[in-house]
Amino acid sequence: MITHAIRGRTRYPGAIDSRVLAGIPDLVAWLDLSDPNYLYTDDGITRVVNDGDLVYKVIDKSGNGYHFYQTTDTKRPLYRPLVGLRGAVQFDGSNDVLYYPGFVVSRLNGTMFAVIYLTSSVKKGAVMTTGGKDHGWSLGVGGSSYDNTGNDLILLFSSIKWIDTNDPIGTGAHLLSVTVTNGAPKWYIDGVYSGQATGSPSAPTNESWIGGEGETRFYGDHSCELAYYSVPLTDDNRVVVENYLMTKHGIG
Repeated sequence: MITHAIRGRTRYPGAIDSRVLAGIPDLVAWLDLSDPNYLYTDDGITRVVNDGDLVYKVIDKSGNGYHFYQTTDTKRPLYRPLVGLRGAVQFDGSNDVLYYPGFVVSRLNGTMFAVIYLTSSVKKGAVMTTGGKDHGWSLGVGGSSYDNTGNDLILLFSSIKWIDTNDPIGTGAHLLSVTVTNGAPKWYIDGVYSGQATGSPSAPTNESWIGGEGETRFYGDHSCELAYYSVPLTDDNRVVVENYLMTKHGIG
């Protein structure tokens, strides 16, 4: 069952301080796709410089070593320094995807944040996934599912299958947040609580992806910054992370 509440947001002054995310307990992976110092055109030697550089590897800022990569050059997304306030990585919606050979949050509990930049209101695909196709959970955009274009926040939980939140994201830069507590997800757009559902996803397979649900259901637009926490964050901690990301990327 999906429920919706009156939308509202508690907003505190944000600060663009890189210690904010790392200061919240249980940060697992922090992937800043807007920071060229952590994006590489190879396996960690040559940083991206130019608009259109192919991204081979994203270094995890958390220090936990969850580096996402793509060894096949035709499947690599593009560095786009002039998108949004701080830059982004562009996925083509066809086969671009970054991969980590392990899952970064558990089946039943966790939090995911994604700052994305949408260039239109008819997009589709999984922005970030823990697990592989039909095994785990993910968030993205589409119309009733990742397979149909649209502008809604879409969740995929393996045993629930599709959750179309019916909440349009809009275009430009936006923050998507999902917390999962004992298998039950709650979702937020730009820091505003939008709804929740009951149920429990199946156990993730030992993999995680950015830009697709495995090598399928590819996302066809820009991602700016992603973060995974291994627990459902308290509201206070979630708001701290949201304020940091929204201030940094000029959202709200």
